[in-house]
Amino acid sequence: MRALKYLGFEKIDRIGVITLRNPEKANALSFELLVELEELVRKIAVEREQRVVIVKGEGENFSSGHDLRERYY
Repeated sequence: MRALKYLGFEKIDRIGVITLRNPEKANALSFELLVELEELVRKIAVEREQRVVIVKGEGENFSSGHDLRERYY
């Protein structure tokens, strides 16, 4: 798996904590962030070490939702 730019991940016993790390954009779900998230979740599922995964946002917002500045056609 490639290095994470928009996510953080830490293991606390059998709990995984994923942190959305793009507070400048209110943790908006950009295409790149979603690709990273999918890769990370697949890796966690395959390893089967974590029994619970918590997703949180860095900064004041959890997430503002989809990044509307990105356009998909």
